[in-house]
Amino acid sequence: MKSNNALWAQTICENLHLNGLSQIVLSPGSRNTPLVLAFEKIPNVEIIVVVDERSAAFFALGLSRVSGSPVALLCTSGTAMAHYLPALIEAHHCHLPLVVLSADRPPELHYSNAPQTMEQNKIFAPWMKKSFCLGTPTEKVSPKWLAAVSAQAMHAAQTEKKGPVHLNIPYRKPLWETPAQTQSVHTVKYHAPKNISTTLDLSWVGELANCSQVLLLCGPQIGCLDGDARRKAILNLAVKMNWPIVADPLSGLRYLSDLSPNVITTYDCFLRAPDDLLQPQRIIQLGRVPTSKVLNLWLQSLAFCERFVVDATGSWNDPHHSATSMVVADPTTFCQHLIAHLSPSDDNFLQHWIAREESTTKYLRDAEETVLWEGKIAQTILENLPSGSLLHVASGMPIRDVDGFGYKQSRAITLCSNRGVNGIDGLIATATGQAFTWTAGPCYALIGDIAFFHDVGSLHTAIQQEVQLTIIVIDNGGGGIFENLPIANHPSAFEKYFLTPQTGDICKIAAGFGIQVQKIDSIQQLKDALQSPPPQGPAMLYLQVDRPTNIQKHRQTYQQQPSSAVKK
Repeated sequence: MKSNNALWAQTICENLHLNGLSQIVLSPGSRNTPLVLAFEKIPNVEIIVVVDERSAAFFALGLSRVSGSPVALLCTSGTAMAHYLPALIEAHHCHLPLVVLSADRPPELHYSNAPQTMEQNKIFAPWMKKSFCLGTPTEKVSPKWLAAVSAQAMHAAQTEKKGPVHLNIPYRKPLWETPAQTQSVHTVKYHAPKNISTTLDLSWVGELANCSQVLLLCGPQIGCLDGDARRKAILNLAVKMNWPIVADPLSGLRYLSDLSPNVITTYDCFLRAPDDLLQPQRIIQLGRVPTSKVLNLWLQSLAFCERFVVDATGSWNDPHHSATSMVVADPTTFCQHLIAHLSPSDDNFLQHWIAREESTTKYLRDAEETVLWEGKIAQTILENLPSGSLLHVASGMPIRDVDGFGYKQSRAITLCSNRGVNGIDGLIATATGQAFTWTAGPCYALIGDIAFFHDVGSLHTAIQQEVQLTIIVIDNGGGGIFENLPIANHPSAFEKYFLTPQTGDICKIAAGFGIQVQKIDSIQQLKDALQSPPPQGPAMLYLQVDRPTNIQKHRQTYQQQPSSAVKK
């Protein structure tokens, strides 16, 4: 069965064009792929790429003010669209015709804390002449209806008092297919959670007693940095029960002075070729959904495995709909409850995980590198940050490389990231605010070149507030994360609309704000810079990587793991 994404997108875009739309201001993303490719096929439609959505919206406002014609704003899902708001309010009050096309995630990813997913329907309603909430593409909906909705949107934007309109359009994957590709048909079984509990009682002991293969899954903690009691409770539980802890880099469990061998951190590498010895009978999930795609795919593949999702706020941290029990409880209390009522299991299951962790860690640590590439950069940073440091990591490739290559360290390092909705917006500003209040040690931010340009204006805030913040910028010549997606194989659209390489000189721009800049050309230079006392004010380490080499190094590292780390 072919995806209906392309048909829907083409119908919408062609009818917007027929009714007067000829300029599109695009901010790159993934979920809006069908709309980007549909507009590209239409003659006489101009697509203008502006990376920063806030700038894009005001840019479109200026176009519309001069021409008097409608201009479309096109973005991906999540917080990207939220940056349009100031310009849309201006358009509302000035009666300028802007057409917002926001891609969205499908319904099954909502209300479950799926990444980059938030309520988008009618988010701009007070300032819109009309808001249209379209469903996910399906063959049951007539293209004539899509054409009519598109025409209505254009009519509303251009008639009577002109003004902005909003079309919110969810898409399921695959977002792009080659002509030869077809979508496989799968039978999906959903097991609804059988328990939603707000109290802890001895019934939980029965679920976990006499089970020797229990895995603690600790995902990102995105709230305040106040988790000492939680960390100790999780570690105490794991040690007593002989359970492995799969620890996301944002869990607060990877970089501790009192690190336990139960903590497993190299799973993104070795789970690419897992074996049955690692399969649990029960999973206890504490925190949000893990960062690693490899880990999430492995978790989805597990059959007949009970999964308890524990969260103090009752957040439904289950976008894959695999939970069998949802527990509304403070994780610290939950762990202490289990410690008091469970007896230890044997350690055979734990030892299989520890063996994989040790062999994979040795493989990653001992790999000699002479060139700069993102995985080795992330590993080097985490090996050389001073104890007490805070590191803010960008969504995109930085957090994935920290996850994949940043194995555990017996040093106190705090990692943060804006993973509530996984945007790359406002990262310099976020790190600046954290540096303003952090007192345990120096502060760093690890971001890419696109994230830098996205929030370049916040360099002024860092200077103004005189924070001690070292911004580590990895320049891979654009949105390098898209190299890992199917759209990288598109013959014409990839570089122009997704990779979006920038022409600005990052070092000169930062220096112009008064930032101290150091260019790093080797792994040894990076080590030296991190081991030196950090500058007193805002500073930047700039590392440029070759994109093809970077992709090759990632693939080689995963493919060349020793047999002791990967079961062939």
